[in-house]
Amino acid sequence: MRLWEKHGMTQRADNLQILNFLRKHKTAKSKKVMVNMAERKTNIKNVVFICTGNSCRSAMAEGIFKKLCAEKGYDIKCSSAGTAASSGYGASKYAIEACKEIGVDISRHKSQGIYGVDLKEVDLFCVVSMYHADILMSMGVPQNKIFVMSREKGGITDPFGSDLDFYRACRDEIVSVLTDLLEKL
Repeated sequence: MRLWEKHGMTQRADNLQILNFLRKHKTAKSKKVMVNMAERKTNIKNVVFICTGNSCRSAMAEGIFKKLCAEKGYDIKCSSAGTAASSGYGASKYAIEACKEIGVDISRHKSQGIYGVDLKEVDLFCVVSMYHADILMSMGVPQNKIFVMSREKGGITDPFGSDLDFYRACRDEIVSVLTDLLEKL
């Protein structure tokens, strides 16, 4: 049994929640896990963001991640895809507008389905919910290559069909999660 499981957390717990727990309870085992995570992350060169339609959350995450990497001078390739996306469609109007407000241009984004991604070439999949993580694992992606972008257990809520304020809230959550993630890379 893993340390975090002894404290009522499951494998479905948010990655950041587990990492924060391990930091708080620094045992020999947790130090080893954190070292292994750090070693793995230094080798990350290709990240793919996954949501459902690849028109809102993952499109925003891709654009935001590119901006954050450029600001830090990181050379990490990234893209995005959807588990139920049709290829060739643009990002939603409000996703484009919400990102534009923070200096991120996703106006040229084109959607693609997960089946267009060479899964073996990806170092880290950033998914918006455990539902999307489960889909990737059913496709043979190892759990240690999946990061659930979430501050809440349910994941980042899909803003599709919502107003601009909802998209802004979604964008802000993505910025927060990705800023934390990049601090660990």
